[in-house]
Amino acid sequence: MIRKELLELKEILEKEKDALINGAIEEILRWASYKARLVSYLRDQEFTPEEEELLREIIHINERNKKIAEAGLNFVEEAYR
Repeated sequence: MIRKELLELKEILEKEKDALINGAIEEILRWASYKARLVSYLRDQEFTPEEEELLREIIHINERNKKIAEAGLNFVEEAYR
């Protein structure tokens, strides 16, 4: 059985992606805070192989979100130039 915290984290990352795309700063901050709490809780846990697979997917989603955030910051930086 997959821990509900892992499933919640995946869901939060999807919501974070939507907030990043929409430029919803307050929402981004809320999801980042929630994400940090979940990661902190999960940090020292041992995972089943099934959970490790989900963790790899979560890492991929988080990297995608990071790229979206970086692209947004680069856009703002260019707009100010």
